[in-house]
Amino acid sequence: MSLKQYRGLDLLIFSLLAAASEFLGAFLLRKLVPGFTLSFAFLLSVVAIFRWGLPGGIVFVVSGLPLLLLYKDNFLENLLFYVAGNFFIFLVPAFVRRPLDGIRDRALAFNLFILAAFLAVVLGRTLALAVFGEPFLESYRAVAGSLLLTYVASAVLLNLLKKASGLLTDMKTLIEESNTERNYETRSENV
Repeated sequence: MSLKQYRGLDLLIFSLLAAASEFLGAFLLRKLVPGFTLSFAFLLSVVAIFRWGLPGGIVFVVSGLPLLLLYKDNFLENLLFYVAGNFFIFLVPAFVRRPLDGIRDRALAFNLFILAAFLAVVLGRTLALAVFGEPFLESYRAVAGSLLLTYVASAVLLNLLKKASGLLTDMKTLIEESNTERNYETRSENV
């Protein structure tokens, strides 16, 4: 399997898990606790970003698509809010200039990365509401408040998951190093 195929499959799996999480979180909590949502889509998206860099952000964008089925009224507003608003997660990896493995290994940098990704999504969704005439500050507070539980749960779990070997690792580098080792061993055996 090529690196491109592996990345595509990995991102597809993360996207499907994130979409299912977002849909179930919105569906179940809409019935139980209106105004709050708990979803692991944000967590899965941050993991995908640490694994693949900028392309990993697509996981969060895709996670918003099933919500268009759940909230059928006001399709355009929901498209902007759940899909276009989620695009703002791309801002964080786009502006990071150091290797993500280095960020992962430094507690403050890691937690600031998670916070910046959360705030970028809140900003994106707030701007989507502002397009339809909603007051910016009120919308910002409402969006941040509704996602706060998701952020806290994600931040705690991400800090625990970063200790798991391989999950929050730059997969491109890992695969390239593995292939280099395999090629070296093969050449050594042939000599």
